Amino acid sequence: MNMEHLTPDRMKDLKGGILSGNDAISALEHIGECEQCADAFAGCYFASELVELSQGFKSDVFSAIDREKRKEMKEKGKVADGKRELFRYSFRVSIAACITLLLLFTGTIDYGIHFSRSIHTDLPEVKVITENLKGFSDKLIDFEVTKYLKEDL
Repeated sequence: MNMEHLTPDRMKDLKGGILSGNDAISALEHIGECEQCADAFAGCYFASELVELSQGFKSDVFSAIDREKRKEMKEKGKVADGKRELFRYSFRVSIAACITLLLLFTGTIDYGIHFSRSIHTDLPEVKVITENLKGFSDKLIDFEVTKYLKEDL
């Protein structure tokens, strides 16, 4: 903080807009820090020079600030939602790809390509999964067949 107080001539020049940019900034910074200079600078203005504010000015300013904050939060939320959706989509696609590869390489899906010859099929876990999936698919087929037979009758 600058310890030298502003002279009345410097305050008059500041009020009149005569001070250059850097001088005006340093004078205003000093006024913001020094209560004595702030009181003296406020005394430079006559009541007729001051602007009357409306009754709702303060509430209007605060509501405008709140609207801006909500707008910023909403925009940040949209970005976060987009990233979240992209992550969910990527996760689902990667899980589907892993399951498809698992089914393809275990011999559950047969496209005429025999990958099982090149992969060790003596793994008991793979055999159990394959048998369970085949059993499940057989049950689904039987269920659909009996469902359609009941509808036809």
